[in-house]
Amino acid sequence: METRTVNQIKIWKLVMHARNRDDWDLVAVSADRDVLTEWYKNQQCDEYEEYIEGLGSYKKNFKQGTRLEWYEPVEIENEVMDYEYGVSWEWINETELPILKNFNSWLE
Repeated sequence: METRTVNQIKIWKLVMHARNRDDWDLVAVSADRDVLTEWYKNQQCDEYEEYIEGLGSYKKNFKQGTRLEWYEPVEIENEVMDYEYGVSWEWINETELPILKNFNSWLE
């Protein structure tokens, strides 16, 4: 019988819905839930409205120029099921970590 050992790492994912599109995006990933949560909270601001010529008015809850500017807020404190908006986790093989770290969405 052949066997193998695979090391895995738990990662946390933040999925959000863009206000100006009909789809959702994986906006951030981290091996540390607290890093992900703090990053999200640091981009929040008081709600404001912005008018975009030809598109109309958009209410925004994140600072202008940040990665989250065009996204709707999510419940950051509670975990959600996969494929829903918010924070969820999954196990990945340790060999996949260097690939994930090359993406813009990775948070240290």
